[in-house]
Amino acid sequence: MKTQKNPQKIIRRMVPRSVFLRRAAYPANRHDTCGYTAACFLLLYYHRTYGGFISPEYLTSKGQLKTEGYTLQDRLIQYGTSNLSWGGSIARVLNLYFKDHAIKAKAHFRMFGFFAHRYIRNKSPIIVFGNMPAKNESRINHAVFAYGVEYQTKHPKLIVHYGWKGWERKLLEDAVIGSYVFLEVFQKDS
Repeated sequence: MKTQKNPQKIIRRMVPRSVFLRRAAYPANRHDTCGYTAACFLLLYYHRTYGGFISPEYLTSKGQLKTEGYTLQDRLIQYGTSNLSWGGSIARVLNLYFKDHAIKAKAHFRMFGFFAHRYIRNKSPIIVFGNMPAKNESRINHAVFAYGVEYQTKHPKLIVHYGWKGWERKLLEDAVIGSYVFLEVFQKDS
């Protein structure tokens, strides 16, 4: 008689307060601005966690990101050289933004996806850039906001927000990660 193996338990680790991220308003990803859309999510997360990461001019009265008029995404794009982005260019944009707004943080990037899940396990969301599955079973070069990780196999899978309606909580499978961005936040002076 054969014994049936127990299915492997699924373990999910999410960054704290990740629920609001799935429901958050965000500037539209128009004209290849996905890296900037993901950067807005990253800044919103740290704003809600630490405060002071987003100027009130980019927020609604309810604390959501403005999606009309001049948005945070518009401001970030001004720091860049193109709407197209990768980990190095968005880290540079974020660091210029931090300098101009006297925010005690630093953006870093790493190539490929090695160990990207460790940041989320340590309660820090990241931005992931690469070639990934998209709508209609196609593939695109895209940037997504990663805020969770699922462990079921020996290869952890990121839980991401694509920046598209209906794609707020997707398991990133079969992606080729080219780079990713994470933040280092420094303690405020006492």
